[in-house]
Amino acid sequence: MLHHRTTVAASGIVLLAIFWVNMAQAADRSWSNPAGGTFSNAANWQGGVAPTAADNAVFDLDAPDLYTVTLSAPAAVTQLLIDRDQVLLDLASFGLTASSTGFTLPSLTVAGTAGTNGSLELRNGTLTTATAGISRIGDFGNGTLTLANGAKWTGTGYLAFRDGSTGTVNISGAGSTWTADGQYVGNGGTGTLAVSAGGSVVTNEASYIGLNAASHGDATVTGPGSSWTGSKNYLTVGYGGHGTLTVNDRGLISSQSLKLGANANSVGLVNLDGATGATARSTIAVSGAQSAGVMVGDNGSGTLNVTNGALLTDGGTFWIGYEPGSSGVVNVSGAAGGNNAEIRVTGMMTIARSIYNNPGAGGGNGSLTVGAGGSVTISGASYLGSTGVGAGAGTIKLDGGTFTTHGLSVSAGSAVIHNAGTMIINGGAYAPAVTSLALAGATASDTATLRLTNAASLNLPGALYLG
Repeated sequence: MLHHRTTVAASGIVLLAIFWVNMAQAADRSWSNPAGGTFSNAANWQGGVAPTAADNAVFDLDAPDLYTVTLSAPAAVTQLLIDRDQVLLDLASFGLTASSTGFTLPSLTVAGTAGTNGSLELRNGTLTTATAGISRIGDFGNGTLTLANGAKWTGTGYLAFRDGSTGTVNISGAGSTWTADGQYVGNGGTGTLAVSAGGSVVTNEASYIGLNAASHGDATVTGPGSSWTGSKNYLTVGYGGHGTLTVNDRGLISSQSLKLGANANSVGLVNLDGATGATARSTIAVSGAQSAGVMVGDNGSGTLNVTNGALLTDGGTFWIGYEPGSSGVVNVSGAAGGNNAEIRVTGMMTIARSIYNNPGAGGGNGSLTVGAGGSVTISGASYLGSTGVGAGAGTIKLDGGTFTTHGLSVSAGSAVIHNAGTMIINGGAYAPAVTSLALAGATASDTATLRLTNAASLNLPGALYLG
């Protein structure tokens, strides 16, 4: 046995893998029957030898059509490799384990060769890849993995591992589940994750959509019962590259934190959309770990759209335009199914400010627009804009919706625009940092309302203009 320690750095993420390699490498056992057949039948493999736990199972016939391989008993291999084939693997209620560990020897690879297309569909059982290992869906080529009919995959996976590759994972149907310490949707190339019709993803540590600078990641959670959850799920959309997350038609995201546009030049977009006419709601529920529940624009650019009766809850702080140089945009509008589009924050909200109680520390540029049918409720205080070196400009724009907060402090150069709708200061003070304040509405037919409740106060050195 040789003991190796390998460290791989990827855009600030250090991946440490400790793995054991036999002096004698695992043998490749290659599938030979383009019509499909039973996994354990030696006649289906080149050389008449079926793979064992010490071997690699290779599917690389370049067959013209999809073929089905069926398990007749639990099976184990070192690596599972699908390159130029379309394979439907019917696990038949059994399990298949791929045991290879470490970052350089993936447990599962789909499309490992540049320019090739490979696909694997799992049904009716569980594929387990090593906890200390990884899987690559689209390594150099274009790879697709589909979980259907209650199939389960347990293991960390990279979608579109290298620049120029594509990797797609489709999870469809109740009971179909991908569970991992981490999901990387778009590591170097273009990655896609689609969860639908009651499928689910479970993250035990952290997940990234658009990891490295050249990457593009796109994840969708759609339909009743479809979910992406995890007790320790730290979800980042646009870590170093471009990331998009769409949650609609009553899909669910549950995470410890949600960050959009983490690093400089990264771009993160989240579209949370409801279901017209449905009583259930599309939901993103963030518990608020590490004092930063939701961050729209950390060092990069982030945009969050909450529409058509959808709901986002945040148990921590809600940041828009955090660091100098960043930008964050949040839009909330549209009622559906008897519900407003809503953001509810248990903690505080800061817009264009990196340190809530120190406006001189600067910040990015941030805006919050609350349109008709939209509602934003902040249980704590809100802080808008910053000054000093790296000062950020912040805007809250009321376009027919309702914004409620426990106090609002506004720095010079930032503003609240009362086009229409209602601002409620539920306790605390409203300090707009302007000489005078106009509640005139955008047009003659618009009504702009400022309501002070629970002993709230308005700190305004000049005049208040109404109408």
